[in-house]
Amino acid sequence: MAKRILFDDSKNATGVVADFQNTEFTVSARKEIIISTGAFHSPQMLMVSGIGPAQTLKKHDISVLIDLPGVGQNLWDHVLFSLSYPVNMDTVTRFVVDPQYQTEQILRYMAYNTGVPAQVIDMLGWEKVPFPYRKKFPPAVQADLAQFPTDWPEVEIIGANFFVSNFSNMTAQQPTDGRSYASIVGALVVPTSSGDVTIRSKSTKDLPVINPNWLTTQTDIHVAIATFQRIRDLWRTGLLKKIVIGPEAYPGEQVVTDAQILHAIRDAATPIWHPAGTCKMGTSDDPRAVLDSSARVFGVGRLRVVDASAFPLLPPGHPQSTVYMLAEKIVAQIIAEASSSRSQEEATLPNRGILQESVTLEGLIPCNSSHGHHYTNHTLSFGYSPTGLMDSPGSPDYKALFEQEREKRKHFEDQQKQTTLVEFLRHCHKVLSRPLRVRTPSSSTTGEIPIPKGKHCPTRLERWVDCAAKQQDIYNAVRRYLQPEDAPRLFPSRVVLDGLSEHFKGPMGSEYDLQTYERLTVEDHTRILFSELCKIPAARDEFGLGDGVLFDSHASVLTETEINETYTKDTTPRGKPDQLFVHRVDDRTATLLTTVEYKPPHKLPLGDIRRGLRDMDLWKEMVWSNKVPRDGAESSVYNSQRLVCSAIVQEYHVMIQEGLEFSYLTTGLALILLWVPYDKPSTLRYYFCEPNQEVDNSDGDLPHPNTSIARVLCLCLMSFRSRLRNQEWRNKYCSDLRVWTTRFDGVCENVRSQQLQQGSVAPSDGTDYVSPISAANSSEYQASSSPVESPTAPARRVPTRSRGGCAPSDLGDHTGSPDSSGSESDHAASGRKRGFSQVEASPSQRLPRQNERDNQNDMSQRQNAQFCTQRCLLGLQNGRALDDSCPNVDLHRQSGDGVQHPINATDLVFLLKQQMDENIDRCIPFGSCGSYGAPFKLTCSPYGYTVVGKGTTSGLWKKVVSREAEIYHILRKAQGSAVPVFLGTIDLAKIYYLHQAGEIRHMLVMGWAGESTAKHEQTAELHREIKRSKEKIRTLGVRHLDLRPDNILWNAELGRALIIDFHRSELDYRPTIDRFGSLKGSQCKAPMSETKRVRVI
Repeated sequence: MAKRILFDDSKNATGVVADFQNTEFTVSARKEIIISTGAFHSPQMLMVSGIGPAQTLKKHDISVLIDLPGVGQNLWDHVLFSLSYPVNMDTVTRFVVDPQYQTEQILRYMAYNTGVPAQVIDMLGWEKVPFPYRKKFPPAVQADLAQFPTDWPEVEIIGANFFVSNFSNMTAQQPTDGRSYASIVGALVVPTSSGDVTIRSKSTKDLPVINPNWLTTQTDIHVAIATFQRIRDLWRTGLLKKIVIGPEAYPGEQVVTDAQILHAIRDAATPIWHPAGTCKMGTSDDPRAVLDSSARVFGVGRLRVVDASAFPLLPPGHPQSTVYMLAEKIVAQIIAEASSSRSQEEATLPNRGILQESVTLEGLIPCNSSHGHHYTNHTLSFGYSPTGLMDSPGSPDYKALFEQEREKRKHFEDQQKQTTLVEFLRHCHKVLSRPLRVRTPSSSTTGEIPIPKGKHCPTRLERWVDCAAKQQDIYNAVRRYLQPEDAPRLFPSRVVLDGLSEHFKGPMGSEYDLQTYERLTVEDHTRILFSELCKIPAARDEFGLGDGVLFDSHASVLTETEINETYTKDTTPRGKPDQLFVHRVDDRTATLLTTVEYKPPHKLPLGDIRRGLRDMDLWKEMVWSNKVPRDGAESSVYNSQRLVCSAIVQEYHVMIQEGLEFSYLTTGLALILLWVPYDKPSTLRYYFCEPNQEVDNSDGDLPHPNTSIARVLCLCLMSFRSRLRNQEWRNKYCSDLRVWTTRFDGVCENVRSQQLQQGSVAPSDGTDYVSPISAANSSEYQASSSPVESPTAPARRVPTRSRGGCAPSDLGDHTGSPDSSGSESDHAASGRKRGFSQVEASPSQRLPRQNERDNQNDMSQRQNAQFCTQRCLLGLQNGRALDDSCPNVDLHRQSGDGVQHPINATDLVFLLKQQMDENIDRCIPFGSCGSYGAPFKLTCSPYGYTVVGKGTTSGLWKKVVSREAEIYHILRKAQGSAVPVFLGTIDLAKIYYLHQAGEIRHMLVMGWAGESTAKHEQTAELHREIKRSKEKIRTLGVRHLDLRPDNILWNAELGRALIIDFHRSELDYRPTIDRFGSLKGSQCKAPMSETKRVRVI
């Protein structure tokens, strides 16, 4: 460590005192000394050496060599602060908190140099403060900023794909609520506040004292507040608005006033690590200058400071390149000063490199002299072999060596090349599929395939006879585009695939192993193939590709487990986390095409699939019958059949509820392709694929789609052409399909025991025995149930926290987002939404038939319908005149006298139910789904009334949601002013199967309230209206208990803030004296069971 600079009597720098491992020594300099220890330590080095403010030096008993007051002054730095929001796409937040995702991303980076680890920063930009903010600056602030060059920006904007708060520990501060976060960071790049650096002792071992002095001038304060407001506005506009899925996470929507903003900035601000200016360059008459223009220290000789401390002022950009340029400038000056003496020294040195090369080349001649032989041996190290030595006795076969090297290089170059389609598919199979191994059951994860109890069950299981031919047709078409005669090299090289294979050398022994393997080796590569097909217009048209394919997984949204909902016969189980969903992507919408079911090979062994998968009357043989083979080989086959059927039925259930034609189940070693015929869904068709048995080991052509990637690609392309299965189709067939209700607890354990015994079972004698479990208990036929009636007894429920909201988003954008709450971390962690919450919002993208086109035209009209105004619905509710400002008023006037509403609220709710009972597809899901409700657009065809239906499941309705209707009735006086107009409830005769949300059976009907205040400009007017609405519902005896911005919507029509989602609310049975009189005789004395409300069942 350098301790101080030494000077002679003429004040010329002569050396440096330093120590190393407690040994002090002196380093002498023949010419000059250059200090380059940074903006904090360079002024410290000068001061401990006697150069600096005399008062400071004397304080620490340092002899004053030169009194330079500017040493340590003029400290500049760029100051950072951030605003963070939850977003509907994966960011570094998920990378930090989700180990499985982190592993996938690291493997993807190691294989392809892409993914989260490949990201440095998302965006950097600079600007002057825009005029709408700048015009508010006082004249003194504007004059201060005018002192900088006209082309200098004043603010830097930095995009960061992670949560940023106070910069103290950004890794530990990433939220663990299951959502991803992103931030926009602002920086002041022309600060007018400056700090200083001084010393705490005469020793450089003691750290210097730093006073940053940030944000102390009015100019910096005004620019910082304007930048904060600018960033918040950026989050609320354009594309950023579409990805935001919740209120501002940091510092929060409560930060509104200038004083609050400044406090938030000061509380969290940090430098961008650009300190500069503490040994400022300047003229000799500048009292704060330390260096001249050549970086020489004033008052002494042979001493320079060359680092960012030399800057007279801090440039607005990142100063790294500026430091380089400064260093190069000073180096050029030093060289120029010593050019004559140095040139003379260099002239006396021989050009050894050129001379040696020249001599070596001249010596390479064929001869047998020792001199020639010496040079020949010398040149062999360079791979050169003179022709005359090729035939020398005892010499190596240089020709053979040359050919070997050439072959090695050719092989190396071939490995580095990108691959053609066939090369890609074959090499993926060779290095990723064929080597795959499975751990023994005893060393694998425990657990069994879930029992398909309560799930839709096919009557028949039959082989899909023409599957191979259909896939071959698709594959041939793909080859026409991607494998023509002169096949383009579009796909990852063999080296890349070999590198990826290194991560799967170990045996597979868990669900996580299978999911990681499938996603990186099959799904990612299938996505690459789709990407190339999408670049070919003819392929896009032939296959109907849209913008490509999305593989995605998420758990259920309307989750009943939070309220301890137990299984009942009317509520069938929903999807599981070991599922993947495949969507067609179009702009920012996605249409569900097919699903993938993962079953680890140690839980669904290949041998069991081979033994158990066959044509059968599945219901009759596996569910209804109570005959089980006693023991031996037949018992083993029977158990394999039950195990395979159990796995298949789980996926069949998903296909029926999601309205899918195709799906597949994979174990990594095998695939079972599934097809549900449109007109006969009770029969499930299967096709068994075993790629390692179907693909040969050659490197030749691959004429058939027998690899895993090819199978999945072809099935996905078949799904692009699948026929639409709307909600009416699902209701029609779900009511007739059988449901698996048998107890099947011991099958998986039986199979596991047989695996461990490995063939030690005695042969069967061919006899059967009747199970001790009676037929009535073990299996019984049960058709799918109709919706359960909602409870008619309106007893008061215990308040339950809500995460669901019905605040609608832009109808033209079906980008999903997590629900409105964000505080239920357990829920959020259980499943992730990746940007598409309503993936069925684009049904027209799947191939319709003529009658379906008519239905789609009707659906399109309903989607485009505008919501009725609150005043319109209030008039409908109270029997008043029509609202001329309602966008649907002309339709309302088609019946009646044109002045009054043609129907009342009860009629409207009845008609809406009647329409949906006739055709459940007449309700249109939109926006984002919460934990307790999903918003639907409902339009009453004859009269044009368009309202919101908050749909939910039976379990949630009984426990939580129906109570909200009672709260709205209590808040009747606040409807249309503090809460939306509430019209009634509907119990649906049919079920709406909402993707990954469940079976929607009930709805609250209300007016559209508006847009979330979380995305609205935080004005004084807005906050006045929010306070006004809060006080209104409080006066009526309701405590909301969840008044987050997403539960408070801004209604532009009324100019009011409307409050929604009363799941957590409580009634105040002991109101204050001020409210007591107005509440007398209403809800304070009347229990909720006595309230009346419109209900249609």
